[in-house]
Amino acid sequence: MQVNVEYATPFKWAGSAIYAKLISFGNLASSGFKWIGISGAAKILFAFGRDSTGQLIPTNGLDMTAGAYYTVNVTGSYNVGILASGDRSAYSAHALVFYTKT
Repeated sequence: MQVNVEYATPFKWAGSAIYAKLISFGNLASSGFKWIGISGAAKILFAFGRDSTGQLIPTNGLDMTAGAYYTVNVTGSYNVGILASGDRSAYSAHALVFYTKT
């Protein structure tokens, strides 16, 4: 998958086509959220990520590695964010996002 390229999937949600996009967050926040917008017409269904060490960043999940945790959050509209509870600015991350268009 290429970063920031929209892919149509063969699946539907409530009659609407589901799309997928791999997005880059670049370096993460020293703490708190870093938000990325997908598209003004997107309704995000699900997202998960992976950091530059290969560690999975689950949706609304916890990982207490190195005293910090990650979670991928979605607003239900067009934003996806990665929350870091500690300084993760030395790490970068990508997220795979599945969404419909409104």
